[in-house]
Amino acid sequence: LQLAPESPYGQLAQRYMETLGQQRVQLQRPGEPAPFGFNLTLGVQQDSNIAAAPDSRTLYDGHRSGFRTFEYLFAEYRFLRSPGWLGSLEASTYQAQYPGDTFEEFRLSTYGAGGSLQRTTTVWDFPWTGSVKYAFNAAILDGDLFNRSHILTTGSQIGFTKNTTTHLFYRHTWDDFEEEGFDRQSSSRDGNTHAVGLAQVWYFADRKGQVRVGYEFQKGFADGWNFNLDAHKVSVSA
Repeated sequence: LQLAPESPYGQLAQRYMETLGQQRVQLQRPGEPAPFGFNLTLGVQQDSNIAAAPDSRTLYDGHRSGFRTFEYLFAEYRFLRSPGWLGSLEASTYQAQYPGDTFEEFRLSTYGAGGSLQRTTTVWDFPWTGSVKYAFNAAILDGDLFNRSHILTTGSQIGFTKNTTTHLFYRHTWDDFEEEGFDRQSSSRDGNTHAVGLAQVWYFADRKGQVRVGYEFQKGFADGWNFNLDAHKVSVSA
């Protein structure tokens, strides 16, 4: 996700991380949250059409696909748990491997740390939650530092009816890549990305199920003009 957020792979990774976040929220018990939270995910994945595969492997000979195993660990300490307020410190890591050395040069590790502050109250008799979150992420590709990112996100969530919530957010990302490319003015990926998004959630079956529809717009300003970005994203999940 941090290597190429505008790529199809990056978008898939973003949806995967959002799903993990939704699952953590859904698994929270009512009442005061526990002071500590942990989540461990183990998985396997078949990647096809790996765009960065060596030139010696053509698009159609079947070698651009690789079998991947991955592990994702998330830990959270909730230092503030008073009525209406929730503050937490978070740390996470993602590790990916390609067994058999098929694409071992794309072995990826990410490490993240950050914190968030959340306020829950009512606005015009509607339940409302506002939040601000900061995260630092470092990506290591094949044993070498690839990039560092600082991410600041503010969000708002309001429930206009018993079985719906409306989400609005703004996210600002600062990216710093180790490699500048052959020409900084055209190939550097260092820069800033702004994103705004809106999502609507409908709950059913006593809020045990949900349907989510969202839209996001991203505007990226990179030091290299090749990596300036305008992106629209529409998502539907259940």
